[in-house]
Amino acid sequence: MAQLFSLGHIRAMKILSAILGLLGGWAIVGNWWIVIRWYVFRKKGESLVPIFGGVLFALAMITYPEPRVRHLAWIPLIVDLGCSLMIPGFLYAVFVDKVFKK
Repeated sequence: MAQLFSLGHIRAMKILSAILGLLGGWAIVGNWWIVIRWYVFRKKGESLVPIFGGVLFALAMITYPEPRVRHLAWIPLIVDLGCSLMIPGFLYAVFVDKVFKK
């Protein structure tokens, strides 16, 4: 049986996944820090790109060569506060405001 991917291709996919995971994880931690800073210290702050972290980390999990990791790629979209708060708001704005309130 022929291999689907060479070792070089798998290594490149792991490197790409690691880079995306680091960037996405950094953004997720930043979004959490903004919320903690507001809640504990009452200092306002806002994320520049709130959906960035969850999407990048999900892409990192999708590009990882191990199939067991790909099945869990939806988790960063929920863990990242930017995604978990922005996606429902976006869907509401699109479907309720635009479709039902013409």
